Amino acid sequence: MEGIDNIETYAKAVTENLQKLLNENERILAILSDENPELADQIMRDINDSMSAMKTNDINRINQIYERYADNRNK
Repeated sequence: MEGIDNIETYAKAVTENLQKLLNENERILAILSDENPELADQIMRDINDSMSAMKTNDINRINQIYERYADNRNK
């Protein structure tokens, strides 16, 4: 039973950390919406597109979105 307890503890910690991340994401997007609404709208569309692509396992679409935000300084 110790293994199951560990899994439940990790799952709870991951869930809590994801919620914190979502809260910060919303806060940052709210600030960005005031300063650059067009960019905030594009980011929200990309987040929604990413979630849809993940649900349908659309690797090509995920890669397209990833490339848009990838660090291009070394290219």
